Amino acid sequence: MRFIKISTLIVILIICLSAVSCVGSGNHPGLVKTKYWVSEDESIAFYFPAEAGRGKAQGQMIIGNALKTAILLEWDKNGKVKVTDAGYTFLFSADTVTDKDNLTCTFRITEQSGRLNLEKDIVFQYRQEFPKCLTSEPFMPEQTSLDLWILQDTEPLDLSEYESIPGWFGAEEIYGKGYEQIFVDGEGFTDPDHYVKYLISAWPDYADGGEYITKITITDPAVTFFGLNVESSPEEFDRVLSEKGFLRKKNIDSPDPGTEYKIIWDNGLYSVTLGKSNGKCAVVIDAHVSNRDNIIF
Repeated sequence: MRFIKISTLIVILIICLSAVSCVGSGNHPGLVKTKYWVSEDESIAFYFPAEAGRGKAQGQMIIGNALKTAILLEWDKNGKVKVTDAGYTFLFSADTVTDKDNLTCTFRITEQSGRLNLEKDIVFQYRQEFPKCLTSEPFMPEQTSLDLWILQDTEPLDLSEYESIPGWFGAEEIYGKGYEQIFVDGEGFTDPDHYVKYLISAWPDYADGGEYITKITITDPAVTFFGLNVESSPEEFDRVLSEKGFLRKKNIDSPDPGTEYKIIWDNGLYSVTLGKSNGKCAVVIDAHVSNRDNIIF
């Protein structure tokens, strides 16, 4: 009887020491706090629901300042975390260390998907609430006044207030709210000088279906995105977009005659093109849509 009691005590002691060791090793934030761990830029947040199981978390992530996606996180015993989307598509992996005194957890990225452009180190802090930008529907970047955003899923939306633009097959193009075609003698119906257009198509491949905003064209200087507008200087675009993880393309197609400049920035998920031609400025935000089956519209 005494042997059984001593054995039980030994087992309990081992379990307690193991738990202390796990917390002390600083590899698993779920052993410190279960809710909520938020990255400094609020683009990633996760928590540990009881039903998820030991070492597993779930959350939300913003990819490329455009796409909000649900994420799943799973830690191994060495503190390495693997992160996938809800469809179990790999996003990134990282070595993690948790500071239980300061309630921070550092992810050191070891591998990431080509769709991402993550910093080498991401620091998460414990908070009592989920960031609003990750809970609002849809996600919209700060200082952006567009009605819709790139890669937004439009299937659940009522677009009856948006004027459709004819001429598309396999896609649909609409004006932003408040814009419509104008009639010009000798030319017929054409675009107004200032407008916003949205192209709706399948994504990420034409064969995948769906109705997403895959292109936005802007000529109206009253419209802002990331705090920029079509009349912002190329230098201002370069500064702001570089801070958002975009890379400026060095080689582009030869501009059309009358073009003062045409500059393209890309973040792996979509591109932003700033152009000025014949004294008029325009911005095109264009998502990458593949065509693996060579579909001809």
